[in-house]
Amino acid sequence: MLPEILNEQELEEREKKKQEKVEKKEKKAEDKEKAAAKAAEDKQRKAEAAQKRQEAKEQRESEAAKKKEDKAKAAKENEKKKAEELKHKEEDAARKKEEEAEAKEAAKYAAEQRRINKEEEKERKAQEKEEAKQAKEARKEEERKLKEHEKRVRKAKKGEKELTKKGGSGLLCCC
Repeated sequence: MLPEILNEQELEEREKKKQEKVEKKEKKAEDKEKAAAKAAEDKQRKAEAAQKRQEAKEQRESEAAKKKEDKAKAAKENEKKKAEELKHKEEDAARKKEEEAEAKEAAKYAAEQRRINKEEEKERKAQEKEEAKQAKEARKEEERKLKEHEKRVRKAKKGEKELTKKGGSGLLCCC
């Protein structure tokens, strides 16, 4: 009976070893599956992270491009504004220059007008002086003629008196 028990024990041990081998294989397969799942998970996580990094990179590039575009737009707008300001400054300068030229011309005209007025005033005064001189001479001439006439009248009266004394008619004219 002892060999039978031994065989049975041996069989049980073999069975046990087989069972352990099968369990080991199953565990190994399970571990392999878990490792494969974990690797797939890691790969998926890495792919998602890479995707996120790519999206973030694209987002940054897009923002940088937009920023660059906005900056270029602002620079263009600023350039346009500066050109407009320069144009206005040039127009203002031209208008100011024109106004100065007009003012200069008006001042020149006014100076010429003053000169003409002075000359006319000078001529008028000279004419008035001449007229006054002529009037004075005419008065002097009148006075001289009057004195001369009075002298003749006096002479004529004196002569008349002498004639009337001598017996004349007394009608003598000095004119």
